[in-house]
Amino acid sequence: MDSVLQNLVSDHRDKTSDTLTFGEEDREDLVDVLLRLQKNGDLEHPLSDTVVKATLLVCLFNNLCKSSKNIKSYIFCRFVDDCLIQSK
Repeated sequence: MDSVLQNLVSDHRDKTSDTLTFGEEDREDLVDVLLRLQKNGDLEHPLSDTVVKATLLVCLFNNLCKSSKNIKSYIFCRFVDDCLIQSK
C-alpha cells in the first residue's frame, strides 16, 4: 500500500512541476493541495511524504466507510419497502 501511495504522490509531484501553469489552481485535488503545502507552507510541523500518504489513507478509508453506510441504508430502505409491499 505504501508503494502505491508513494507512486501517487510522486506522479502528482512530477505533474505539478512539469505541467501546472498559472491559473490552474482550481484544478487541484487533495494531493496537489497537500504537496503545495509541503513545498510552500510555513507550517509549524512540516508535511513529510509520510504525513501526506497517511492523510490520503485516512481519507480513503473514511470514504469507504461512508460508502458502505450509504449502501447499508439503501439496502435497509429497500427491505422496508419490500416488507410494506408484501404486507398489502
